[in-house]
Amino acid sequence: LRTLAPLDARPVIESVGRTRRFLGVDTGSILCNVATTLCGMVAYECWDVLRSPPAVLGANHHPLPSAPSLVVDYYPSVANIVTMALQVMSANEAITKQALILIAEERNKREGDRPPDGKFDGPF
Repeated sequence: LRTLAPLDARPVIESVGRTRRFLGVDTGSILCNVATTLCGMVAYECWDVLRSPPAVLGANHHPLPSAPSLVVDYYPSVANIVTMALQVMSANEAITKQALILIAEERNKREGDRPPDGKFDGPF
């Protein structure tokens, strides 16, 4: 997207025209976020060319948790995004499982994903 206000949906509509698929990902609440708005526009403008239903991923519709165990599942993760993208592309289950294994292996290699002292200071 180039702008949000005014919303410039033309590049998204053109991309859906080429790929025939839409997956919107937003860190905002799943209710009334930019990805949801674009999904509605795509469904209206491109319904006849879509190969699969348009999909949206976003944060759960509840207040941001402060407990480390809850924050992990609040925002869309790489695994969530890859899984949904593969669903939109109608990939088989074996491909999805292999992709999730590779994601887990790569994540375990990066030290930056874990606090060095094991403490959690909040989501920001």
